[in-house]
Amino acid sequence: MSAILAANVFGEAIRKNGGNVELVVRMIIGCHFLTDSEHSFENAMIQLIHGDIIDADRLDYTLRDVWAAGYNTSTINVQRLIDNTLIEKGEDGLYEVCYSSKALNEIESVLNVKSFQNLYIFSHHKSVYEQKILIESMKSASEFHWYGNVSEDKNRRDEALGKTCDVNSMYTTVECSASHYKICHPMDDDFIVMMKYIQDDYYVNQWFSRKYCLSPLWKTKAEFYFLFGDLLSSLEKAQKNAILEWLGNGIRQELKHKFELSDKDLLVLPQNVKYSELDPKQIMIKIREQAPIPLCNLSHDGISARGSKAPFSYIYTRIDNNSKEDYIEFIKNRISELINSDILNVHPDEEI
Repeated sequence: MSAILAANVFGEAIRKNGGNVELVVRMIIGCHFLTDSEHSFENAMIQLIHGDIIDADRLDYTLRDVWAAGYNTSTINVQRLIDNTLIEKGEDGLYEVCYSSKALNEIESVLNVKSFQNLYIFSHHKSVYEQKILIESMKSASEFHWYGNVSEDKNRRDEALGKTCDVNSMYTTVECSASHYKICHPMDDDFIVMMKYIQDDYYVNQWFSRKYCLSPLWKTKAEFYFLFGDLLSSLEKAQKNAILEWLGNGIRQELKHKFELSDKDLLVLPQNVKYSELDPKQIMIKIREQAPIPLCNLSHDGISARGSKAPFSYIYTRIDNNSKEDYIEFIKNRISELINSDILNVHPDEEI
């Protein structure tokens, strides 16, 4: 949307000031010119704004997320990183973004902060639950304003949300057919106002009150693997993937049947934490007056942002007649049964 606005709304002003509209758009969406020899400098500029590892966009979000969440972790000296960011010609004669060796500590800090955020902030059990509740609340609000009521029809709910977020509303005013609520340039506040029209919606009430109906059976990825890691450790890769897939999808119907749960009594949310792992070949370092070289060619202790990419799942349910231990024991028994069955007899190298 930023690219569309830059080209269609601000394009003339950019051109009047001697700017290149196409380059602006490419910098926003991270689209490099294919002809490197003619546009290597422009491609380096694009990489500074929208790169693969470290760029202005990521730095901006990283710092704002730290401030907004109110936690302390690795400190990023952004000014030091900027001061040691260079555009130099490589051995192939093309311009590329590289960093002075003075920036190694800041590069590591950026990656560590992002990995911390992904694991402990964005994948926190309350954040994951609230994101799901918010999305469903937005669907309820959209369905109410477009169709006059709220249902449990997944397709209709998805369709209603799509109408509210239609690209036309970015240009003109869109009027919801049932409530006649008018939307133009939709933003967070629009959805909050739309949600306030609904009385006694399961999702909206939870989001406004923060009184959650369901509780997680475990609260962290570490706890998940503490509970089930021993069962998974002896499995081949494909077998382990099959169990993790079942824990993220197939387990839902079994839990509903075993513990007599309704659809709203159980929520299974698979997670796949993204770690800011560094590809040393993508970070170029300039030492003295030599051409930039890949970080992996340096004798350096390395980046500490690491983590297991193995996925896991949160399971949320009502803890009424049954304790968390009852659910966990059932899941463990079912994993053992699956391991001992023929279902997991797949080739070790086969991807699930």
